Amino acid sequence: MRGRRFFYGTHMKAWLVALAVAAGMTGAQAASFDCAKASTFVEREICGNPALSRLDDALNADYKHVVDDFANYPVEDPPEYHQFVASQKVWLKARNRCTTTQCLIDSYRKRIDVLCGQIDVPVESDRAKCRSNGGLGGLELVH
Repeated sequence: MRGRRFFYGTHMKAWLVALAVAAGMTGAQAASFDCAKASTFVEREICGNPALSRLDDALNADYKHVVDDFANYPVEDPPEYHQFVASQKVWLKARNRCTTTQCLIDSYRKRIDVLCGQIDVPVESDRAKCRSNGGLGGLELVH
């Protein structure tokens, strides 16, 4: 009987910890950064607006997809990679100058389209991996 109690006790604790972690991630970790530390207008808007949060998630997934594509290049350190990283930094600076939610949404949609154009997919149907406004086109602003 003692073994059964130990088994259920440790597994129950593991489940409770997993649930607590998952619950904590839904709000404050929904964006590509820690929303508890959001200090700028842009960060607060991304954390507080579900449409922007989804766009932020989509952009980050597409960015990682492009970075993964560079890992498959035959050249170890292609100059295109450095240009790509530099273009992301330029975009971030421009995004951070936004002062309205609509500006942010437009900025994200344009950047996602650019990233999707850079994703190297062998088959056209694989382009679905890119989240170019994928289902995000009809998002409404939430104030």
